[in-house]
Parts: sequence; structure tokens; C-alpha cells
Amino acid sequence: MNLKEKFMRRLEGKDVGDPAMVGCTTTYGMVEIMKQCGAERPLADFYPEAMAKLAIAGHEIAGFEWVKAMGWDITPISQVMGCTLGEPKIDLQYFIKEHPLANSLDGLAYPDNVFEKGRFPVYKKQFELLKKRFGNELVIFGESEGAWTAACNLV
Repeated sequence: MNLKEKFMRRLEGKDVGDPAMVGCTTTYGMVEIMKQCGAERPLADFYPEAMAKLAIAGHEIAGFEWVKAMGWDITPISQVMGCTLGEPKIDLQYFIKEHPLANSLDGLAYPDNVFEKGRFPVYKKQFELLKKRFGNELVIFGESEGAWTAACNLV
């Protein structure tokens, strides 16, 4: 049974015969891992090859049993909806710098073609690179901020 099969069996509540799986569901923003794999922030925040390299390092260096895609922060939807982001550094992920709806909800609208804006095209390319590298051997997943976090970021 490969790691992806093991992961899926765990989600189904089935026994896989050994201890719980190990992984990270939020960020690989550990400076040591970034330096070891040569994919440091901020490059690893917007360049798909560097993003994929850092995601792979989570598996190969840290021993995570799945691969986290879609960057290392929870701001991409907020950015597409109008939030201004602060510049990332090796030890600082993207963050909300300006809240466009702080004074009024006028203009609040969900953009058309949201997944063609902001960093989403970069994430798509990262998924393609990771899928090519791991096929069906590992779970590859991505996440973004949820509706509540995006709303808080906007106001």
C-alpha cells in the first residue's frame, strides 16, 4: 500500500496497521527546510517551480507523508477580492496590509473567473508539477482561506 492509499484508507476510517500519518496541513515556512531545498520565500510564494520544490521538501526532508500545495499563507482569495498584501520575506509569509472594505461594504462582489486571477494560475502549475512528480503515490492537496477569514481580511 502506497502513502496515498494509506491516507485514503485513514480518511475512510479503515485500519492501516501502523501509527498515525505525519504531515503539515498549513505551511512549510520553516527557514531551515527552505534553505536546504533552495526554494526560499519570497520566490517560493509566487514561482511555481520553487513552490513545488518546497512542497516536495516537506516530504523528502521533513518526512511528511503528503504534499501541501497552494503556497504558505491564507490570503489568495482575499487578494483577488481586493486586499493589498505585505511583501513576504524568508521568515514572513504574505499578510494583509490593507483592508479594502474597512469603512464600507460597498463594492463587495465575488470576482468572475476567480481562479484565473492572483496566484491561482501559479497554484495550478504547481499542482501539475507535483502530479507529474508523484503521480498517485502521494496525496497532493491545497488550501486557501475560508469564507470567514476572507471576510475578516476584507474588513
